[in-house]
Amino acid sequence: MQINATISGSWVSLQSPYSKSLIEIYKMFPGSKWDPTTKTWKVALNAWDTLKSALSEHKISEYTVPRQQVVPIEAMMAKLRPYQQTGVVKLLENDGYLLNLSMRLGKSVSAITAACSALSAKVADTVLVLYPASARGTWNRELKKWANVELVNLRGETELDQPTANLWRLLPFTFFGCHYEILKEQESSIAKLLSGRKYIIIADELHLIKNPKAGRTKTAARLARGKIQLTAPSDSASMSSATFASATPVARWGLSGTPMRNRPADLWAVFDFLQPDSMGSFGKFCERYTGAVIADFGHHYEKQVVIADDGTKTIESVVMPGHWDTKGSSNEEELAARLSAISLRVTREQAAPWLPKCQRRVINCQVPEKELKKYRKLESALGQHIDLNNIESPSAQARDAIRDLAFATSQAKIPTVVARLQEHFESGYKVAVFAHFHESLDKLQETLNKNVDPNAPHVFFAPGYHLPKRRDETIETWKAAPKPTAILLNSIASGVAIDLSQADVALFLEPEWVPADFMQVQARLLDVHLGTRTAPPLYEFFVVQNTIDENMLKVLLQKTKTIEAIVGKDQDTQDLGAIIRDSGILGDNVGLANSDRDTIQAAILSLRDRLMASPETDTETPDQDTTISDFESSWDHMEDTDDEV
Repeated sequence: MQINATISGSWVSLQSPYSKSLIEIYKMFPGSKWDPTTKTWKVALNAWDTLKSALSEHKISEYTVPRQQVVPIEAMMAKLRPYQQTGVVKLLENDGYLLNLSMRLGKSVSAITAACSALSAKVADTVLVLYPASARGTWNRELKKWANVELVNLRGETELDQPTANLWRLLPFTFFGCHYEILKEQESSIAKLLSGRKYIIIADELHLIKNPKAGRTKTAARLARGKIQLTAPSDSASMSSATFASATPVARWGLSGTPMRNRPADLWAVFDFLQPDSMGSFGKFCERYTGAVIADFGHHYEKQVVIADDGTKTIESVVMPGHWDTKGSSNEEELAARLSAISLRVTREQAAPWLPKCQRRVINCQVPEKELKKYRKLESALGQHIDLNNIESPSAQARDAIRDLAFATSQAKIPTVVARLQEHFESGYKVAVFAHFHESLDKLQETLNKNVDPNAPHVFFAPGYHLPKRRDETIETWKAAPKPTAILLNSIASGVAIDLSQADVALFLEPEWVPADFMQVQARLLDVHLGTRTAPPLYEFFVVQNTIDENMLKVLLQKTKTIEAIVGKDQDTQDLGAIIRDSGILGDNVGLANSDRDTIQAAILSLRDRLMASPETDTETPDQDTTISDFESSWDHMEDTDDEV
């Protein structure tokens, strides 16, 4: 059968004689839709290559609608590395594209060059940059350095008044910036700035808008579509009373070294930002790519036809038992192809083969028997919160219980970390110490202040609850300090826009559930562009055998395997997996389950087995200092609790 395909922007319009079998093939791909105006089926361009394979028995005629070609600014391109130049060209060729370069390979510089080239060609007249709060200073410096342009930053949650917005709009080739933490609150200010403009939107660390229900994600989606709220709706349940600014997004570019932060479901928002509606609804995406199933607890909504007494039929949302579990993975090869179609992936070993290979080491902490008994008692006390009949989808109480266990092991490892830090001081090293829990970081600092000789090397303190400016100043002071010295940091808050390449060693007090967080923070020690490192950095990971640490490592390995299948393999993640398996911490049975969901099930089963096998001395009523309430405060400062388990 003859199929005529017209490629325009991010969509492919397909025209052919009616065929039920063809329609079924089109519908396989989330985002496909019938256009009654043109009487064609529209399929997302990111699915086109995969779809063509499925249509191999048919004759396809392709036509691409020409688009304005933008020539990169030669003087700026000359300063870039070859892979960065490729990134610039790819961005300018696509109205929705992702630079998936490994951390610290210079994604922002490529985006700046592409944006300046588009502004110069008058394709756009404004650029909006979205970034995490910790990256604001980086974007200010990079724009000034590479383009001699000031980034006009939106700050705070106060709405920009119209006179100030008009003044800002007078600036030529304006670059506006807003960090994700205030994006929702500043949407009306952005609407005033972009009204009537043709703009490019650059989303740095794009994976931070992964949650479809989050306010920042919804605002970013409206920005990507050019439908920006000038005034919020009077009724939160309806958008009919909202007013919108008229603006035209000419390009949506994303930057991220870890686009799939945790699991396939995270990618829906990435696609929806870069190429709006190309993946359809979140539900359709999950049905196809997460192997979504109905869990036993919670509820969900289903649309059903309701017949009234007078025979009138209406479609209503009906509450149904069980919630959709979207933690799994399915059709990975297809999803990988769709992601590859809209992204450029460059790994660190490809971009900088001269960098010394990182060294990694897993250290099994020998916890005193007294502390281990405390942990076992807590484990027994928390066992009541784990529903052993619902191991496939742990409840919220189960997740909280597992977090408390992770906090308990974190506290127990502090003496081993202190001892190891002293050894590195004796070797004359500069050390960065990372902890997930703020309380553990506080206790580590307190222990060091008590136990270390007054003449010992200075230990700097830069926790996540310090304001970014104060934290940056502390880091810069540590970098300038002579060896040996150390700095204590929160692993989540230190994952982006921070340079720690002066460190010889990094110590990790706990594993992370989220692979992207784990890899982002490790990348802070690598200096691809500075070229000052001659010796490989050493990473040391502290774990306690036969505790929740083992379960966390198993989940981390499985999630990493899924990410590699969809995003692509990376030498750093492969090395991390190898060192965990070779350490012997997980015992002889380190085989991986078939899915993320299976691994979570295995983690809960393992914990159940330990609870049931606990000796009598470990199943007594917990002492006052080992009750659940003592550990509840450990999650007061968590930046991202919805990603755990």
